[in-house]
Amino acid sequence: MLGPLEEMAVGMVSGVVAKAIVSPLSNIAVRQQTASAPSKQRSDKAAPPPDQPTAAEAVSSDDESDDGLYSTPTALEVAQEIMDEKGWTGFWSGFKSSIALVSCALQRCSNTRRRHLARS
Repeated sequence: MLGPLEEMAVGMVSGVVAKAIVSPLSNIAVRQQTASAPSKQRSDKAAPPPDQPTAAEAVSSDDESDDGLYSTPTALEVAQEIMDEKGWTGFWSGFKSSIALVSCALQRCSNTRRRHLARS
């Protein structure tokens, strides 16, 4: 059985490994969510064809609530954009800061444990 400090160390290592695996996918997802661009096919047209409802009339519960006015880049397009901008390391943007938070949390837990043991 592991002691408290060993358990914290194992938890920290597993957290770092999990973050290293998930970070590239998370960065792609965030960029997809924030990178909607006007659609080329809809931006060229001034008004919808007469047989289609206007944007105000087209409010419904469909998945395409933007009426085709915006397009979201695919995961592969976003991945290529990250590679072009920052190379392979771009997929792990923000990784160091999140690891620093894990380290600070571990240090705080360790200090709290020492104070608790000192009182006993």
